Amino acid sequence: MKLLLLNISIAIGCPFIGFGQFRDTLKTVEIFAKADSIHTFSVINSAVPLYQFNAEKLLNIGVRDVGEALKQVPGANIKDYGGIGGVSTISFRSLGANHTSVELDDFILPSLQSGAVNLNQFNIFGVDKLALSTGQVQHNTASAAAYQKANLISIFSTIGSKPKYQTEIQAMGGYQTIQLGQIGLLIKQRINKKFTIGIQAMGREGQGAYTFKYKNVDSTYVAKRSASNLKNYQVRGVLQYHHKKQHLLLSSSWNQQSQKLPGAVILYNPFNHQFLSQNQTNTQLKYHFDNSKHYFGAQSFYRNGTTLYTDSAYLNSLGYLQNTYNIKEKGAGVMYRYFLGSKTQSVFIGSDFVSGSLNGSQYSATPHRRELISVIGFTKWLYRFKIQSNLTHQYIKDESLTQVNNYDKLSPLIAIAYLPFHQEKIRFRAHYKNTYRLPSFNDLYYNLIGNKNLQPENVTAINTGITYSKKWPATALEISIDAYQNQITNKIVAIPTQNLFNWSIQNIGNVKATGMDISLQILKKFQNFTVITNIGQNLNKSVDQTPENIFSYGHQIPYTPTYNATYNLALVLKAHYFNINMMHTGSRYTLNQNITENYLPGFIDLSISYSYKYSLKKYSDLSFYIHLNNIIGKNYEVIKSFPMPGRHVIFKLIFNLKK
Repeated sequence: MKLLLLNISIAIGCPFIGFGQFRDTLKTVEIFAKADSIHTFSVINSAVPLYQFNAEKLLNIGVRDVGEALKQVPGANIKDYGGIGGVSTISFRSLGANHTSVELDDFILPSLQSGAVNLNQFNIFGVDKLALSTGQVQHNTASAAAYQKANLISIFSTIGSKPKYQTEIQAMGGYQTIQLGQIGLLIKQRINKKFTIGIQAMGREGQGAYTFKYKNVDSTYVAKRSASNLKNYQVRGVLQYHHKKQHLLLSSSWNQQSQKLPGAVILYNPFNHQFLSQNQTNTQLKYHFDNSKHYFGAQSFYRNGTTLYTDSAYLNSLGYLQNTYNIKEKGAGVMYRYFLGSKTQSVFIGSDFVSGSLNGSQYSATPHRRELISVIGFTKWLYRFKIQSNLTHQYIKDESLTQVNNYDKLSPLIAIAYLPFHQEKIRFRAHYKNTYRLPSFNDLYYNLIGNKNLQPENVTAINTGITYSKKWPATALEISIDAYQNQITNKIVAIPTQNLFNWSIQNIGNVKATGMDISLQILKKFQNFTVITNIGQNLNKSVDQTPENIFSYGHQIPYTPTYNATYNLALVLKAHYFNINMMHTGSRYTLNQNITENYLPGFIDLSISYSYKYSLKKYSDLSFYIHLNNIIGKNYEVIKSFPMPGRHVIFKLIFNLKK
């Protein structure tokens, strides 16, 4: 049956090859391409919502990691637990972190244990490009697994990209007034015409201490956040081979992090006794051949990770808790793409196989998951219509000591963009995607609460939008408006059973998310300077539609604001860059019931930054960055009882050599 459906998809796509070509001549507006590019924008020639950042703007807007950068995207809700060691995950359009894949240089990062990837671990140093897309993957080098989930975060590194110079060196040093220092070194050297080597090393150390004001019940008190100590060291080496249309990349990385976990501030207690230590090694190999007619890619990876969690104040007979976890994952995959006259039109097919196992002291079994992900699809212009479609098939086999679970799922996507006028850059777009997320190892096997009979969480996503771009001699305008609806069934939720200490994870929840994303960018060039304005707006009504939940039916789901907005104003004056950024997050509720006791007020985060680039010699420059974050100084809460840092300053110095 699966093969029949795949053959039907091919039969539908192949007749399109015979139609006349209508090439996608609309490229990203010129102002987004080089030094004066807008730091966050919706790509107007995409059939699905797509947002991109380049390396320069990631530095200029004063963000530290990928999670902070994605706060600029309309519809992205970054859940940040505060402090320099806090976890940062994304919820995009009310779809949790489990519905968003993260790829680094075309390799999907595994997340078998919790189902989510911590975005705090990706420092922007060494990031060449960052993108967030929903629906269809928008770059040709992606693996089959990238098409699986509803959303995709793409991170492209400097040392993993094709070499542009004979020698590239970057050195970075930075300090934050919440007591965090960091250093980094990146070297990329072309050995000859075919081989290039690269190495990147980073280190972060600090206490993450900051004073905060917190309202607890009927009083306000002042305390110091001191349980955020962090030590993190990362090293990554890359060997590249280029010959004509062939590219081979071998990458190996090591990441060691030890930190205190900033706990919830409850009952006048800002302290925490939890400690986390992680050690990970990753090795990846990728080969691809790419010319005007064909693309073929093959890749493999191996990952070994160890986690140690300690709570020295845990209330049990031992007086402490210590859990250890070891996860091993390996996989391989292939992708073939045939281009139909241009790189914007193609037919593609691919498969990825992933195998992973987890040993943990808090697991009732030793789970082992084998996963086969296949995709077939096409992108084609028909007159003024751009059509993208794919069908993904996922087969998973979970094995434990006591049970075997099999999952089998087909997920279709269809996206259509319509270009009504050849000269005017206005476009209508719509897409439909059915997807799901598989229960994580924690959901299935964690002691006391795991449910081995969980079914995948299903999502039906619909998006309709319009984009428009206009360019004058000294002015450029871009606007995108997208309305969406996500229907979630079999939602995986945790509910209390006997008492508050015994919980059960079940498939009982239904959620309907309806919203709108608006993005506006304006660039104005004057005689001696340039002004760039960026505005992002998000409206989101995500309500519980589970009939059994009589006390929360029709209520907004937890930690989902009905309104979000970002405002950014940048002034570029030769080598000087001034930036003002404001983020407004609306009020939320911390639990399912929208009652006063669960109300969490909204907040405004206002920051300013300044950077200056000084040319040293023909091939080198020195850049200085200073960012004043949270000017208002309020210790707002993204997550209840986790106050964020107040007013603080970030200093950064970066040396670049390219020749």
